[in-house]
Amino acid sequence: MILNVDKVYVMHYRPLTERLTHIDSHLKQHGIDYSLFDMEPEVDLQDYFINDFDLRKSKLSNFPGNLPKKEVKSSEISLAYKHVRALEDMVKNNAETALFLEDDAILCNDFSNLANHFVNSTPADWDMIFPGNGCNLRIDSRRLQQGKHSYKKSHPATKCTDSYFIKLSAAKKLISTIKPFNIAIDWELNYQLFLHDLSVYWFEPFLVQQGSTGAGTGIWQTAIQ
Repeated sequence: MILNVDKVYVMHYRPLTERLTHIDSHLKQHGIDYSLFDMEPEVDLQDYFINDFDLRKSKLSNFPGNLPKKEVKSSEISLAYKHVRALEDMVKNNAETALFLEDDAILCNDFSNLANHFVNSTPADWDMIFPGNGCNLRIDSRRLQQGKHSYKKSHPATKCTDSYFIKLSAAKKLISTIKPFNIAIDWELNYQLFLHDLSVYWFEPFLVQQGSTGAGTGIWQTAIQ
């Protein structure tokens, strides 16, 4: 079964070579081709990131109970940079739909078949879909309905960034305002989705697990904590 997306992007941190070995083998087993984004910001960092605490505070003020950190870690900057560069590539190549994965993602058995079915059964207004169980975030069990797999999520709408489907129209909106980012990518996306009032869905049951400690199966230590 072929996964019905135009592009698959994988975000990878080069020093963690075992993760690249994992994701490369894993996606080959699923018959999924991908584009690897493992570059680090060099001379262009100022175009992508600004260290502004007041702006971080302003963004997070839209989500009561979430306080900004004084500094953004270099590992968080690196990951966000890769996500934004991949979004730019998606727009440049006019990919109508894409799947974004981080290098610790673990897909379920028969992923492509199930993902195609779940996406096709999602209401057509979707902009982004989160298929995973990042940070063990789930739809309230009281909302679950037999035979239903996609549930619309209010803002804040991300559940980490280990995996998400996105449409080209949404990527264009994100790119128009996300640079320069100034916060970790999960919260930057939360703000951007809120800013553009994008339509976001979560899958239940989930189809992707994180392999990082504290966020999923715990195969590896998380690289951004």
